[in-house]
Amino acid sequence: MESHNFFWSTLIVLAVVLVIAFSMHWLDFSSTKNPETGKVEVALSIDNEKFKSDAVIAKEKVAEKAGELKQALTPKDKSQVESEDWGGPAQGQDVRLILPPLSYQLVQGTKTEVTVSRVGGDMGVLQIGLRPSEGSNLVASGGVFKKDETETTFTIEAPHNAHDGTISVFAAGKVQSVTVSVIP
Repeated sequence: MESHNFFWSTLIVLAVVLVIAFSMHWLDFSSTKNPETGKVEVALSIDNEKFKSDAVIAKEKVAEKAGELKQALTPKDKSQVESEDWGGPAQGQDVRLILPPLSYQLVQGTKTEVTVSRVGGDMGVLQIGLRPSEGSNLVASGGVFKKDETETTFTIEAPHNAHDGTISVFAAGKVQSVTVSVIP
């Protein structure tokens, strides 16, 4: 009886994981028919970059919510002021991120490096969250500030099936959009 429950529990967990993986577009099935043999070949592809990007975004959101909770539970101090600069709340860190320009044009099959600078405050390790817009097929990766670094880069790639879209850049509880025009 115990092994029976374990089997069904494992099967249910596996089904839930697969549903999530497909809905988040981490997994994709494709099939092709070989005209010579008449056989149908089925392939499963895993988008590691999308998975990593979503993991970074989830980490950012959790950190943001934890920061909001901490701020809500901390007594208000009049000397603490919100920074209006992109990069977010002062909270003793006062880090400001600089991301020019906010619009790029790429030919399908090419990529570009985007430089992000930071000034002031905590100069510890910081991972920038990157999320391409749905359906654009754009790929964004990189964006890690190492300790004491003032600049980092991230890559925007326009594969052959890419379309116009945006890359949402998440950092320090703020979001900035980078517009990407794709030329076929």
